[in-house]
Amino acid sequence: MSINTSAIYFLDSNKGYRQLIRDDFIYKCNKQTTSKICWICKTKNCKAKVHTDPNDNFLSSSGDHNRLLEPEDFEVQCFRKILKDRVINETAPISKLYAEEIAKTQFSSETLARLNQARRQLTSVLPASASFDIPDCYQITATGEIFLISYTL
Repeated sequence: MSINTSAIYFLDSNKGYRQLIRDDFIYKCNKQTTSKICWICKTKNCKAKVHTDPNDNFLSSSGDHNRLLEPEDFEVQCFRKILKDRVINETAPISKLYAEEIAKTQFSSETLARLNQARRQLTSVLPASASFDIPDCYQITATGEIFLISYTL
């Protein structure tokens, strides 16, 4: 078991769970007792663990990581949190906020490409035309009454 007193930081995940950052590796909470919290590496099948007390003081670490360090993982997560907070609190268009935050960052070209690729996958495709069919289940109400008089142009 190795004991290293390197600094630890905490960050919220996209789903709102606390994550621990130590030596640029990200850990998620595995279990919690009254005396300590056990954190495991967020990468599947990685054996690295960190133990802290309930006051977030480092106690010990064990195991080695089975992957190389990707130092920008932490920065990407911070970027997403900042962007999410701005989208919630500001009324500007999301694309404008995204462009402003990207301009502030110092990501490598590979990371920028990954961010753009992930954003394109999450953004829904706009319809090519204004004519589309409305499914039957949306044309009537729960009581069986006609919801739409006409849905043609």
